Amino acid sequence: MDKIFNDCLYGQIRVPAVCATIIDTSCFQRLRNIKQLGVGYYVYPSACHNRFEHCLGVCYLTGQMVEALNKNSPESLFIDKQKKICLQIAALCHDLGHGPFSHLWEVFVKEANEESLEKAKTESWKHERSSSELLDLIFKEEKVLNALTKENLNDEHKQFIKDLILGKRTSSNIVHDGHEFLFEIINNQLNGIDVDKWDYLSRDGYMMNLKVLFDYRRLLENARIIKAEDDKYHICYRDKVAMNIYLMYRGRAELHYVGYQHRVVRIIERMLVDALIIANKNGYTFLGCKLSKAQDNPEVFAKMTDNILYDILYSSDEMLKDAQELLQRIQTRDFYKHVVTCLPENYAVKEEKDDAEEKVCKKCKDYRNLDLVMVKVEMNIPEELIKNVYIYQKTDLNNATLYKHWPNASVFPLDMKKMKHLQLYIYAKKQLDDATLKNVSKEFLDLFPVVE
Repeated sequence: MDKIFNDCLYGQIRVPAVCATIIDTSCFQRLRNIKQLGVGYYVYPSACHNRFEHCLGVCYLTGQMVEALNKNSPESLFIDKQKKICLQIAALCHDLGHGPFSHLWEVFVKEANEESLEKAKTESWKHERSSSELLDLIFKEEKVLNALTKENLNDEHKQFIKDLILGKRTSSNIVHDGHEFLFEIINNQLNGIDVDKWDYLSRDGYMMNLKVLFDYRRLLENARIIKAEDDKYHICYRDKVAMNIYLMYRGRAELHYVGYQHRVVRIIERMLVDALIIANKNGYTFLGCKLSKAQDNPEVFAKMTDNILYDILYSSDEMLKDAQELLQRIQTRDFYKHVVTCLPENYAVKEEKDDAEEKVCKKCKDYRNLDLVMVKVEMNIPEELIKNVYIYQKTDLNNATLYKHWPNASVFPLDMKKMKHLQLYIYAKKQLDDATLKNVSKEFLDLFPVVE
């Protein structure tokens, strides 16, 4: 039967019986021990929420979106019960593959495997891949198989669920031509307006006590499936909610700057990644698997959570001494020493931004003996996404066009170009005396205008 949860954002929320069965698997329960904001909890003490409740929220919003689209759109585009359940399962399991401390694990895996990745010329691991692999483990459980069978879901539907998590069709044939808009609900790669973002903006803002003006309910009420000017069906929105869409993009940028990429959050992330790399190099294994390769073994990865930090910190293995010292520094807030902050002038231009980062990294290497490290904090509204928002008018419900007025400062509070910000923080892993600190700071002062 369906299950009801009491959520801090939405109140009483109902999830389908098949989703409730998936929730009650050890693979999904693992998400209770993976912080949604990783080490953000060290800076925002109330941001103690986990991936578990976020996934429940996205599952709920997906059901709300399907109901809104069915109410507002032509009958020929009706989303049936089977597709709705597939969408809700995908929403529930979309973050199943996150590693310890959420996105931080992707940074660790990329850096720890950098040499082998360059040789193989392959991309680094992303959590979506593991979401699909862990979903396969869940699908093998007898109680889940029975629940899927009861809903008449077969192997094609399972592949469809995985495609929905990726945000694009691969080998699934469940979605026929004209229904590609289903891939815009959970992971919208066209313009980024999706229920995943709606939940994490609302939930993260609430838990960090940072105000987010965006209101997902206005978008739900005004969402409609229309064949747009590119001759494809998309989820489109009324012209009157354009400001609310803008507030969604702007809210994301501001949460990144004030919350996700807070200066102290970023330096703790850097220290934790350094500790994990040291532990990995010194032979630490998790259930017999090398730390940086754990995500390649789904059975092992399904048991890995944030508790890995305390596994290392309290281990009696002498080989982990250096990693433990670094983790202990985090616990006692003995962070890397701030040296200087670089503010590149032309950060809005990608080539200039990349060049600025390269200059700073090169200068850090010049002081290899001081163990300098660069930490980047960036805020922006992704223009490649915001240009792909389809808007319809009250007087014409069957036609939608790309919205053209985003850069207009008279319509919106800030020009898009002003919604970009880049800071490059330089830290020393070792303590520096005042004379050395002054000399090193001057070297970076010559590269860019800076704020010390």
